[in-house]
Amino acid sequence: MNRIEKIVILLLGVILSLSIFSCREQWDDLIPEGTELGVPILKADLNDEVEVLLEWHSSSDCSFRGIWGDCVPKVGGSYYEVFVKFPGENQFIKLERLGKGSSRFLFPNSEIGKPYEFYVTSHRSGQVTTSNKVMIVPNFLPEYKVLMKADRGRSIRFPKVNIQGNKVAYITNYMWDEAGKDFMELTLFIRDLANGQSDLIQKGAAQPRWSADGRKLVYASTRGLDQSPWEYSPNHLKTYDLETEQFNLLNGGMHQHRFPNFSNESQAIFFLSDSLERGRMGIWKLEDKGKPEVLWPNFELPAHSFGAPYHTGFDVSYLSDWIAIDNLKVIDNRPIYNILGLQFSDNIQKKDLVVSEWNDMTPSFSPFDKNLLAFISDRSGSRQVWIVNLSTGELRQASFFIHHDFYLHFEGVSLSWTDQGNAIAVSAISGMDGVLVKVPIAFD
Repeated sequence: MNRIEKIVILLLGVILSLSIFSCREQWDDLIPEGTELGVPILKADLNDEVEVLLEWHSSSDCSFRGIWGDCVPKVGGSYYEVFVKFPGENQFIKLERLGKGSSRFLFPNSEIGKPYEFYVTSHRSGQVTTSNKVMIVPNFLPEYKVLMKADRGRSIRFPKVNIQGNKVAYITNYMWDEAGKDFMELTLFIRDLANGQSDLIQKGAAQPRWSADGRKLVYASTRGLDQSPWEYSPNHLKTYDLETEQFNLLNGGMHQHRFPNFSNESQAIFFLSDSLERGRMGIWKLEDKGKPEVLWPNFELPAHSFGAPYHTGFDVSYLSDWIAIDNLKVIDNRPIYNILGLQFSDNIQKKDLVVSEWNDMTPSFSPFDKNLLAFISDRSGSRQVWIVNLSTGELRQASFFIHHDFYLHFEGVSLSWTDQGNAIAVSAISGMDGVLVKVPIAFD
């Protein structure tokens, strides 16, 4: 081998080494000092072709460092790996490896009505972080209809459409002016969905529910009640008769009474109350002209709740003797809502209705099919409307709001079955405005 050949081989070796080093740098960059590898925050949605679209990001915003304390800037991965659990399988398998800067993945060929689960890992400099798991059940994209829109700067809280489908009772943060002084108070209104007219019912109200015949409302009221020195805010239960326009105080006292519901015959009212022990809610029943009766004294509460409410929803079935309630738990230092069912017949039965590693909350029985329960879940990475068939366990995802300018608040959200059980109305936010959105349900 002559000198020129040796030089050529040496140069080729240098070029190959640089190429390998360059590729390694591309796929395995060092993590800069003072930063850390971000954890991907994953969401699943559908595109217009009804294909599953996964999107993720790793937050690196430290603008609130002065409020929240020290903040370590995050960096993205040198590459990402996408994992999937197919319907009916127990294990995740790796789908794809994606390069630096990747933040989305299109998963084609998914089946309508089948549940898929995903997660993403981020890799850099020998370190790995793992995203949250998400579930999505592809469905034909619904055509949403806005039933009502709040005035600018106001919200629509706890809206309930009556079974007849022609009126909605709702709470809004209404501004009042008394004696030249402005103040805001949560106020109960009823809107006629046909002509759009809203009528004021009462100030200082919350969580209205309709009787099955649509003649009465029951709601919690703080009107005339002051917060105690210990920052405890009691409320009473009241009814309003739409035909006579008469109010009736059902249950007073210095306790919290929440989420009142009429029974199917409207002869009794079920509600949550901390009458036995402040801060611990139990289930109570109030018969017509009778005294309140405790049915379930209290629920198991987590040691640390992170300031979240213990319950966000409580619903009584019109078609059976079942009650559904969500209940906060703390698992692995993470607050989780599951949905419990209680049957009040001769013997009280307790049953898990919806239990998962995600937040399942705000249950609502269908008044048209006793086997269907709607609820809010963040299992897709954002809060959406879901339905479970209680007899088969089949899950159905009803809404796909991420790319449709709607999102659901954490509190003040409620679900109403309408259109003879073929749609669900839910309070949402569109831009900066509160709206009531009707989500059609496509049953097989």
